[in-house]
Amino acid sequence: ALLSACGGGGGGGGGEDPQKVIEQATFEGIESGELGLSMHIKATGDQPGDMKVDLSGPFQTTGKESLPELAMTASANGEIENEKVDFEGGVTVLNDRAYIAYDGTNYEVDPTTFGFIKSGFEEAEQEGATESASGESTACQKAAEELDLGSFVNNLENEGSEDIDGTGTTKLSGDLDPKGAIEAVIKLSESSACSAQLDSAGALPLDELKEEESELTDAIKKAHITVNIGEDDHIPRKIAAQMTVEPKGTGETADVNFEITLSKVNEKQTIKAPAGAEPIEK
Repeated sequence: ALLSACGGGGGGGGGEDPQKVIEQATFEGIESGELGLSMHIKATGDQPGDMKVDLSGPFQTTGKESLPELAMTASANGEIENEKVDFEGGVTVLNDRAYIAYDGTNYEVDPTTFGFIKSGFEEAEQEGATESASGESTACQKAAEELDLGSFVNNLENEGSEDIDGTGTTKLSGDLDPKGAIEAVIKLSESSACSAQLDSAGALPLDELKEEESELTDAIKKAHITVNIGEDDHIPRKIAAQMTVEPKGTGETADVNFEITLSKVNEKQTIKAPAGAEPIEK
């Protein structure tokens, strides 16, 4: 969210100030691409688990205020509290219909349900465009841009250039400062520029976050992140994080490894309806 709030400009490379590079990162201008996401969580203690989740597939926009097209596949494999988990599925969304894949079978979403989802998305996009025109969204974005990233990332380093799926990137690394990150979220949420928009999405648990700030900070024992940012367009191509969480007094430990990649940015994607789809039974 912080990366997407920043603007573009400048260049990358091994010799550039890492703070400057991360402040130039942006998701603006992405029309299509292939998304890859993986997460591995291993927990020990009274509630052990070892789970790996993967999500991947192409996506592309179909015009302003219109539902995007995508074809994502998902899997979850492992164990939670000694119970085996083995899931494979996916979702395909076209401009006029959608499909759900589960247990090796594709199902078509009925037209009424799809129409409801599509109209809700388009209405939200129209409202967002109106807010942006009125200046409210711009004010919130400006508030986000003014956040001091250095206040919650320690030891930020530029590790030089690295090729990611054929794109030259600048690789940055650093350690998360949990206290600084939580305080930044609270500060942004309480700002007059953003509070009204955030409240419209639902009640924000700011009081609870403030009360549990110390406990949350103490629970995160390690949090390291690396970000690969495109040298030419400043779009992040890979984000990887490793975190160890140990809630005080629980005897529980969780190691979390997360990675998200973005490739073939703004290239034409081929997204088709799956063959032999069956209707979803009510």
